[in-house]
Amino acid sequence: MHFVLFDVAVELGLPGGTLWLALTIAPLIVVWRRRALWRHSLWWLTLSAALVALTVIGCFDYYPWLLQPGRLLQWGAWGLWAAALPPPRLAEAVSGQPLAVSLSTHGLGSD
Repeated sequence: MHFVLFDVAVELGLPGGTLWLALTIAPLIVVWRRRALWRHSLWWLTLSAALVALTVIGCFDYYPWLLQPGRLLQWGAWGLWAAALPPPRLAEAVSGQPLAVSLSTHGLGSD
């Protein structure tokens, strides 16, 4: 069986499999939500494409899960991608929409 989610769930249990799936899908959600930045940051777009490719490979082959070079490649890609992630202020400036709701708008903080 080469569907890694099943392998992860067998090795770590249902909570571990769920956490692995959430951590694998979370960067893809961020990439999609910040798609307005794709034309402004070629480096981030390139790393995002590499992360998507590794995610697809990781779903059907155990290489990023089982073998040390695959784990280094996966964690290295996640680290480089996170380091290249544009700051929220740039994302707001490009998209024209705030990414987070301020607490002061709801009377909860003194921002």
